[in-house]
Amino acid sequence: MTRPFDDYLQLANRRLANTRLVVFIGCSGAGKSSYIQHLLAQHPDCRDRPVVRIEQGRPLTWHEKVPDTPCLVVVDELLVMRDVWQIAKLLRAGHRLLVASHLPRPCHWPLLLFGPMLQFQIDRLPAKLFNALAQRGVRSSAGAVDRFIRQFGANYADLDMVLETGPDADLDSALRRFNRFYSVERVRNN
Repeated sequence: MTRPFDDYLQLANRRLANTRLVVFIGCSGAGKSSYIQHLLAQHPDCRDRPVVRIEQGRPLTWHEKVPDTPCLVVVDELLVMRDVWQIAKLLRAGHRLLVASHLPRPCHWPLLLFGPMLQFQIDRLPAKLFNALAQRGVRSSAGAVDRFIRQFGANYADLDMVLETGPDADLDSALRRFNRFYSVERVRNN
């Protein structure tokens, strides 16, 4: 389902020109890559710039793909700690980066040595779920949103899955039904 973009972090009017690194942290389906796409298309400090993409699932030997002249680099999935050092190399070379990361916030802190950084933990924000539910006309109590976030994180993929379990127009009922009749097993990729 395509939904209108919700700038719940309010980055549209925030200056990013002097920020070397912007990291969106969260689980799969949380909207990290969508936020990066939005910045590339709409933000004045990111759009109309040459961009190099580092795609997920590829061993991160980034220096082969990134030009010597500073540019904007998008890292679509940061999955393991050893790849943080590849980001450090890119920052040292003068590049600016937009990163979608699965790593915890403290893993990125050493990168502050290379200049200003913004980090956003987007899979724990109730506001984005309230906005998504309101766009769909789905009612919800604050308690149901809190329970959902504790169980799944604030991500759209699991929200879609829970809401698809029945015709109710409220998250409270859908979450009760899901927990009664369904289960989700998270499998870690090694």
